[in-house]
Amino acid sequence: SDFDKAPVEHLARAHSPEYIRFVNDLAKRVETMAKDRPGNIAPVPFTPQVQKHVKSHQGEAVKSATQCDTYFSIGSLRAARRAAGAVMVAVDRVLRGRNRNAFCVVRPPGHHAGLSGLLADAGSHGFCIFNNVAAGALHALEAEEHRCKRVAIIDIDVHHGNGTEEIVRNYPSPDRLLFFSIHLYDKEAAGSGDADAFEFYPGSGSGDDTAHNIINVPLMPLWRQVQTDQGMGPKHATRSAARSGAVDEIDGSEDGSGSGGSGGGEAGSGADEGGGGGGGGGRGEKEG
Repeated sequence: SDFDKAPVEHLARAHSPEYIRFVNDLAKRVETMAKDRPGNIAPVPFTPQVQKHVKSHQGEAVKSATQCDTYFSIGSLRAARRAAGAVMVAVDRVLRGRNRNAFCVVRPPGHHAGLSGLLADAGSHGFCIFNNVAAGALHALEAEEHRCKRVAIIDIDVHHGNGTEEIVRNYPSPDRLLFFSIHLYDKEAAGSGDADAFEFYPGSGSGDDTAHNIINVPLMPLWRQVQTDQGMGPKHATRSAARSGAVDEIDGSEDGSGSGGSGGGEAGSGADEGGGGGGGGGRGEKEG
């Protein structure tokens, strides 16, 4: 369970240099505060820090610290890099033939962390710092030792893996990398007359992006199904609407984007190496 920290070049496959630098700088600031006030340092709200220092948000655009669900403490950077390192080791062991498969139970999780951490339309980091599974998938594809032909990331979670989707969409060879997500999707229709229309975090993942090898399976929650069956409640953006193109009229976005509140968990990646032989690797996460 004591894995080495993932090297920066491993993280850089999934994240921008600016974001990695920010996380390292934040860790140094937290360490300095801990030295100045020994025994009296509280965790730092993470999402507002990303909004201010990476996204350049100001004023009311910055999330209130009292509403933040993702925190950064003196041990967060080490934990986040070890979590990513565990997945890298798992990929290495499977692709070297030392294990048939692997399952990593790590904290912090990762699938809400995008290229620059927080997505532009998301209101929370969802307990994620580095995207462990995306970095692991790209390691399988790009590491000189492996150079897998194809990798699939399968995300089974109550929340959509919006960060992973963004990273996969940015990958230049979509025929080599698949992202599949099955998740709860509950987003009230725009124009329903309610200014505070409900949106289940992160509000994305309503439809596919086949050009980038992204497949989403949004599930309507049971409470909405009951309302729909009884002819009650607001119109709900379903997968069938997304497939027909009507999602543009329902929530104003084809790839499903939004903002919201807290995290989830994610599961695994599989790799097909070379000409049909292969290895598969996997990982599971649980967010509280």
